[in-house]
Amino acid sequence: MADLRVLLLLGVAVSGAAVVMSHRRDIRAARERIENPERRAVRTDYGSVEYARVGGGYPVLAVHGNAGGFDPGLQVIAPLRFGYLGSPMPSRASVAMQADAYACLLDALAFFMWASCTSRPVYPISRGAGTRIRGIR
Repeated sequence: MADLRVLLLLGVAVSGAAVVMSHRRDIRAARERIENPERRAVRTDYGSVEYARVGGGYPVLAVHGNAGGFDPGLQVIAPLRFGYLGSPMPSRASVAMQADAYACLLDALAFFMWASCTSRPVYPISRGAGTRIRGIR
C-alpha cells in the first residue's frame, strides 16, 4: 500500500512539473510575441505603410487608439500612422491622405476594417470603400 502511495505522489509530482514547464514555455512565447511583433511594410502612393500582423482568422485593420482589446478569432493588422517608425511623413499629410493610405493597405492585404471612434482616418475610407469594409465599430 505504501508503494502505491509513493507511485501516486510521484505521478502527481511529475504531472505537476510538466504542467508548470509547459505554462512557463507558453508565457515566454507570448511575451516574445508581444515584445517583438513581426513588422512588415507595403509600398503605397503615400510611401511605405509599416504594419504588424498578429493572430489568426479573419483579417481586421486595427487603427491606433483601439489596440486594447483584440477579439479572438480575428487576425489583427495594425498599421503605423504617417511619421511613425518605417512609415514616412508625407508633405502636407492630412486625415484624408492617411485614409487613402489605409485603403491602399486594405487593397493589398485585407477585406475588413475595425476602428474606434478616435481613429478619424477610418471614416473617409468608409465613404468609397465598397465591399472592402464589412463594418466599423
